[in-house]
Amino acid sequence: MDPSILDACLRSLREKEEAAARAVEQRKVQQEEQAKREAELAALRALRDPNDVVEQVLNYTTSGNDKGTDDAFWYKPDPQNMPCVYQHTNLDHSLRLNQVATEGLAIGPYLNPVFKTLGMAVMYDSQPMLLIDARADPERVKRGWRLIYDDGHCKGLKRAF
Repeated sequence: MDPSILDACLRSLREKEEAAARAVEQRKVQQEEQAKREAELAALRALRDPNDVVEQVLNYTTSGNDKGTDDAFWYKPDPQNMPCVYQHTNLDHSLRLNQVATEGLAIGPYLNPVFKTLGMAVMYDSQPMLLIDARADPERVKRGWRLIYDDGHCKGLKRAF
């Protein structure tokens, strides 16, 4: 047998073994990341309060379900020191509802600039604050947001005009 053919076969076999080892290592890293994410979500689930009306309204607004989903939901990161501050598991920012002037809130249409689709959003000062899930009833969302402030769950800000 020609030694160059044997060398090519061995090289090909080594490349395949290396690719398989990389795939195994990549899968291991993905599993570790998934386990870490699951541990983080489990810790955040412990912060959920099934009796928190604001949490229910926020979850319904963004998921169409009062409880959110298993991996996407609203919670209070520090209920003792930061009342009416809510964080979502998939968003980088928190909502500070005591810093919202209720006069600036509205439910209205929103044109998604990326997908060029029309949806509904909770608007604050004419800017989208939260996109409303398509499964959510806009009238129920309105009632929920009124409930947040009218029933004193959050104070909000009052503007002079």
